[in-house]
Amino acid sequence: MSKINLNVLPNHIIKHMIKPYIYCKCSCCNKEVVNNDITTKIYMKEYKTIFDDDFYVYYHDMEYYEKICNECYVNKLNHNMFPIKKGT
Repeated sequence: MSKINLNVLPNHIIKHMIKPYIYCKCSCCNKEVVNNDITTKIYMKEYKTIFDDDFYVYYHDMEYYEKICNECYVNKLNHNMFPIKKGT
């Protein structure tokens, strides 16, 4: 596989045509991350116990993320947030 010399390409081609296929913005932290490092269309909910062992799912208290980077995803898991379902 040959390498492409990006120095010969104009900046507007790199910025508007190549970069959107490689990077995207995380819906949680708004950082640009590599597309391979994200989870898409996911609902997260904080775990709260009700009557000791029940976990009720109410849609009004969920957080929806169109794109969430793995760093934010792991941070949410470490702070008692759990994925409920993936959007369609």
